[in-house]
Amino acid sequence: MYGEFGRVPLSIIRKERILKYWFEVLSNQNSLVYRMYKMEMDRLDTTSDSINNRNTCASWVAAIKDLLYNLGFAYIWNSQSVTNLQLRLIIERLYDQYIQNWYGSVNQSSKLVTYKTLKTQFQCEKYLSCVQNNNHRIALSRLRCSAHKLVIEEGRYRNIEKDMRLCQFCSMNILENEYHFLLVCPAYREIRKSILPNYYCRWPTATKFTQIMTDTQSGIIKRLAKFVYVAFEKRKLLLQN
Repeated sequence: MYGEFGRVPLSIIRKERILKYWFEVLSNQNSLVYRMYKMEMDRLDTTSDSINNRNTCASWVAAIKDLLYNLGFAYIWNSQSVTNLQLRLIIERLYDQYIQNWYGSVNQSSKLVTYKTLKTQFQCEKYLSCVQNNNHRIALSRLRCSAHKLVIEEGRYRNIEKDMRLCQFCSMNILENEYHFLLVCPAYREIRKSILPNYYCRWPTATKFTQIMTDTQSGIIKRLAKFVYVAFEKRKLLLQN
């Protein structure tokens, strides 16, 4: 969800605000707030100044220290001096660290095999704004994020071995994954021809799958979303029969 919207969780925004407030405190050393801050710093025990120690009234100051240390800016904490430029660098590092961790979790996921090949930039995906039909937009989102009921995904919940998660709507004896569903399966051939550009209906390849799933043209995105929704609906009817 965060990757599709290109947004960070509230915990990151909270840390950003803490850092900005800390900067304001340091910038006004004649204020009562700064004096209280200095008192809390003095309370910190160098051997137990973790933010996990909620019994100490210096936990907020410890949180600042731990945050700066985790981001690689221990020298700024030790100097107790920060410029506007340094603050921007710290906040930039905070966001970069989250995005790197996000990419790491996606790449390590055994479920998001398709998604990791499509998501190359941490930004809001265009289909979320250009596809006005809610049903079409939801269908495309589910296909992208592996939140669908294709056997490649549903099979994991039924303890079906991955190489046995075959498409039951054609005789090709092939995995029913996103690629097969979108460009290959004969069950959706007529829908595919009537909605998708002809280029994607002939000689399907993994390259074409990536191309259409990452296309930024509004017209292509809308046609793709429509096809996914209509094909999903047909798949439901086939299952009922």
